[in-house]
Amino acid sequence: MDDPSGNDADTPSAEVTVKEGEKEEEEEAATPSPGARSYSELSSVERHYTGMLGELDPRYTSSELLNQGDAGVPACVDESDDDDDDDDEESEDGDSDGFDAADMILRERLAAIHDRVERRDPEEESIDVCIEDTRCPVVTRYNNAAALRCRELGLCRPAVLRQRAMSDCNLVRRLSKERTLEYHSGCVNTLHYSEDGETLASSGDDLEIALWDWRKGRTKHIFPSGHTSNVFQAKFVPGTHSTTLVSAARDGKVCRHLISPSGQVDTKTVAEHNAAAHKIALTPGDSNIVRSCGEDGLVYEIDLRRGEAEKLVACRNRLLNMGQRLYSIFTNPVEPWYFAVSGSNEEVQVFDRRNIQDNTPVKLYTVKKISGENAGVTCVVYSHDGKELLMTYNDQHIYVFNTSLSNESPVHCFKGHRNYDTIKGVNYMGPRSEYIVSGSDCGHIFIWEKSTEKVVQLLEGDRIGAVNCLEPNPHCLTLATSGLENDVKIWSPIAKEPTRLANLEEVVQRNSTRANHNDSWRYVNMLMEHRLRNMMRRAHGHLYEEEEDSDDDDEDEDDDDDDGENRAVECVQS
Repeated sequence: MDDPSGNDADTPSAEVTVKEGEKEEEEEAATPSPGARSYSELSSVERHYTGMLGELDPRYTSSELLNQGDAGVPACVDESDDDDDDDDEESEDGDSDGFDAADMILRERLAAIHDRVERRDPEEESIDVCIEDTRCPVVTRYNNAAALRCRELGLCRPAVLRQRAMSDCNLVRRLSKERTLEYHSGCVNTLHYSEDGETLASSGDDLEIALWDWRKGRTKHIFPSGHTSNVFQAKFVPGTHSTTLVSAARDGKVCRHLISPSGQVDTKTVAEHNAAAHKIALTPGDSNIVRSCGEDGLVYEIDLRRGEAEKLVACRNRLLNMGQRLYSIFTNPVEPWYFAVSGSNEEVQVFDRRNIQDNTPVKLYTVKKISGENAGVTCVVYSHDGKELLMTYNDQHIYVFNTSLSNESPVHCFKGHRNYDTIKGVNYMGPRSEYIVSGSDCGHIFIWEKSTEKVVQLLEGDRIGAVNCLEPNPHCLTLATSGLENDVKIWSPIAKEPTRLANLEEVVQRNSTRANHNDSWRYVNMLMEHRLRNMMRRAHGHLYEEEEDSDDDDEDEDDDDDDGENRAVECVQS
């Protein structure tokens, strides 16, 4: 068939014509367009966008654009300033065209990077933050400007961006005190964020519960706790939009607080221990069931709908053959029928709510080298996925156990702090439990990186004594702490430079020296205290009664309550 131009398509002359056309296209592509400019001639807006490319990928930097000359930058409409209004509008349109052209470059480059991100495993994408990886530098190296721009262009999910920021070790090392929340007139013993992370609840020795707008540093609501002695715990109940709280205190009572839209608070006692009630465990996905533990060794499961409590477990110290004081309880976030308790015993006991027989735990965790000594566990916490159990020993180190194993050696050990003067908490920090945070008797806050067991941050918390409470925000890299001082401190990554940890060795050495002082006397005092408490409780008939309390016992309890009202408020000593 003949070509319309008169040349046969199979003839050599046609091939020459095609090759000449391709050559002309290559020459035209290599020749800069009349409107093309070098990097130095770009506007500030265009320089911002081209500079972003260098932040997203080191192989595409501003210096490389400059070396490429005019051919390295696509045509953009030149900016001009005219006197009349019409010319001004045209100039603005031209600047907008240049803005769009530079934005198009960025979008194309980000799309290529996004393709590499999408080919990776989603689980790996969200957790691989601080590891060098040449496949995609935007994923493995957190960069504030680049990450925010990725989110604006829809190339990064906001949840993934938040996880990367909260996991970034560089930001953790930049934590610094942002503000101090001042209202309470006594030690602040408990802190807890609401589900959305916008409200912080605090309470303590002044027997009042304060709800804070922590970002603005002011209170939203303040109401009496209904307790007669030190408040040890106050938590928001999940799934209630921050309208329901539960609290526990030295008076042994567990109270439910319902906040109405008008601001009125309905407080009701839903359970009562025979001794101090220390901690409350929330049930993930269930806004009606909570559990409490106390120094009477009992664990109650409380139905907030009916306001009734059921006794689940009565723990005993097998070593001393006496009742075990419980300091902490925590529910597995993935398998909520499992809950762990700890106290004056060196063992952490895990129970299965579905099958509790003869107060026998389904799993036991203990550190063998300190087994049988005076070290109790003051706090126990599950990791975000329930695969790890974090515990802090009295006057010992912090340990992490793998929950798939029972009574085995810990997988991590964290040293440097001191936990003796008060009953301290310990907590995970990070969306995937990447860090361990704890207070210390020296007034400092220690933050360890879990994978390396190294201290990555040391903050000066309280000047007059120990830091007991540490509560990370669930949605941003913010930490709330409190201790023997009457205020709450908010820590955020606002420091210009990472902490140098210059005095870390000195602080650790001082804590170690204190820990080795009077060990023998400490054990004797603890044993005597246990036996004295046991004798007093047996005398009053409170210790694990299987039958109903007599009228005389009720009168004794009333007398004890009256004595508790007149008792001086003080911080708990371990």
